[in-house]
Amino acid sequence: MEIVENKRLIEIISYLKKERIIYNESDLARQIEIGKSFLSDIKAGRKVLSEQIVLKICKLEPSINKTWLLTGEGSMLQSSPPASEPRIVATDEESYEAAKRQGVEMIPEYDVEFHGGDGIISLSEPIIAMWSVPGVPTDTYIIQIKGDSMAPLLKSGTRVAVRPRSLVSSALELPFGEIYAVAVYDEDGNNHTHIKYLRRHPDPAKENTHWIARSVNREEYDDFEIPIARVHLLGRVIMSVNFL
Repeated sequence: MEIVENKRLIEIISYLKKERIIYNESDLARQIEIGKSFLSDIKAGRKVLSEQIVLKICKLEPSINKTWLLTGEGSMLQSSPPASEPRIVATDEESYEAAKRQGVEMIPEYDVEFHGGDGIISLSEPIIAMWSVPGVPTDTYIIQIKGDSMAPLLKSGTRVAVRPRSLVSSALELPFGEIYAVAVYDEDGNNHTHIKYLRRHPDPAKENTHWIARSVNREEYDDFEIPIARVHLLGRVIMSVNFL
């Protein structure tokens, strides 16, 4: 029997990397909970791409057409109807259960402020509301920005949707040019939280161990270093959300 590589999976992997939903094939394998060698076997046509794995891939990016990935019928991306605006659907147990019965996909808003300036807070993370935000992955969460260092792009009080990502062993593993939510401990164990652009460190001696955090409001806020060894939470800001 001739072994034929899975061109649709290869195309999906390329798309997910382009959209920065995954960083490489190892990241995809980790997120869909299979081994890297098993993923390579599926790509090469030595293993079958199961419906269970396809569903996990589609969960990473809901616009992917499951039927196309399995059979080749239709187009790679679904043509979905216009999405509704982000909205709060639950603030207590009763409204949460009602939304669940209606099949509403929800993501949490945590009662924690990330600083678009400076500051030290406790990252306690109680959930204060559940949101319906069409088109975002279900592991996304919402937080509020405090401070004006990211203004006018992200003003103080803006809520943003954040897609969590795993911590890195090298600062160069992170795609630069994006806005990130990052929480880092200082030398005394205090927790600092920031919403910043993360950039490559210009010093070759530090480029593997530190990022440069940059604000939008650079007239009032200077760049500063973030040592990755002290980072304990990291996520990419994928959109801002507002009340209707």
